[in-house]
Amino acid sequence: MKRKLVFSIITILLVASGCTTSLLGGSAATPTVNPPVSPLQPTTAPENTQPPADTSSSATETSANGCPTSYNGNFVDQAVANCWAVDKPLVITSKAPTLMYITYNTGALDFTYKTTESYGYVVYNGGPYNNGVVFSAVATSLQSNTNAIVLACNMTDTQWFEARISSSGQYSVYRYSTELRAATGNAYSDYVEAMTPAIKAGYQKTNNITISCIGSEFTLTVNGTKLFDQELPEMKPGGYIGVGAISHDKYPVQIRFTSFSVEPQ
Repeated sequence: MKRKLVFSIITILLVASGCTTSLLGGSAATPTVNPPVSPLQPTTAPENTQPPADTSSSATETSANGCPTSYNGNFVDQAVANCWAVDKPLVITSKAPTLMYITYNTGALDFTYKTTESYGYVVYNGGPYNNGVVFSAVATSLQSNTNAIVLACNMTDTQWFEARISSSGQYSVYRYSTELRAATGNAYSDYVEAMTPAIKAGYQKTNNITISCIGSEFTLTVNGTKLFDQELPEMKPGGYIGVGAISHDKYPVQIRFTSFSVEPQ
């Protein structure tokens, strides 16, 4: 059953060169109620635009948008088929946004970039998670080690918090803030950036990533190993979750998310 998704209206500035990020200008009266979504609609591969439904999942209560607040399964199950804003991704920056492809592929969600310095996200409409959330996803890097797999929480029109996992073996935790961008010109600030053997590095390697965002505590666990657990004073309850991918100085980058789980707290 198709569901009508409710999105906030924002403005995205796509820059053609470099590391300057865009300013999200949410027009909704309560920006934490509706997820930030970009008007950009990238070209998608025709064979992957409408995957078959799969019912092997668990879903319980639904949000105001008609999407399960709690879920464990793949990305094309009937319960969540219209809940990921794949047709309206949030693109922060890219040298060639028309070469960013976000498509369904046999139960999975693929991010394929044929351009450098590109940051893209897709928001899940199961929130807002006002009391916190534990969010997991299974992801594989299929091409290029100069990339980042992203899981984000507390996503609003003005800020969010994200974990980045690279198939080179590096992990990091970042905050995105429009207030920070206005003050410094760069919307991203990092809390940690380090290498770890907990990440299965290299091509065709799959990693299970979990972030826990409860109150002001952000926790990152990869393949059962806790890598980061810290109070972030800027983090406030509420907002949405999302997945994303980043390309750096090499392409193509192809990240495949095969399943996800979300548990409100």
